[in-house]
Amino acid sequence: MQGAALTETSTHFKHWLFSPAELLKKRQSLNEASVERIKRENAQAKKQPAAIVVKTEDDSAGKKKKKKKKKRRGGLTLEQEAKLLAFYVNQIYAVCSAYKFPFRMCATTLVYFKRFYISKSIMDLSPQRILPAVFFLASKAEECMIDAGKLAAIFKIKPRQFIRLEMDVL
Repeated sequence: MQGAALTETSTHFKHWLFSPAELLKKRQSLNEASVERIKRENAQAKKQPAAIVVKTEDDSAGKKKKKKKKKRRGGLTLEQEAKLLAFYVNQIYAVCSAYKFPFRMCATTLVYFKRFYISKSIMDLSPQRILPAVFFLASKAEECMIDAGKLAAIFKIKPRQFIRLEMDVL
């Protein structure tokens, strides 16, 4: 078989190569589903009390402190998601450059990151949580293993925070 014929029979070609129109359709569908989920969550949150009154131990004057409720947002537009994805792709390049990771590992990191967000919205799982996981997986796949502790130090998180996301990325 020739190179082109091999490519067309690969699972990568069958499952991960999309025309611009197909990719846009997938992203629109994910965006709409995530915005709907956020609307449902916001509606559910409105049913809860506006503030919770909490008395603290060191509150000797008898004053009551209120915990503020998290402000709810309506979700991102498709364009905002695209800009955020582009920002995080640039962050991958920056981390690779700053820590002099091998090129093949950086390329694999980009592939894992982009593949993940073909089937998920940024509103579903933050790229800040996914980045360390894709770096760690790419280091394993490309056999240039980076210690989980070192990677955790780079991203200022605990190793278990990204190790448990490995299967989600795959």
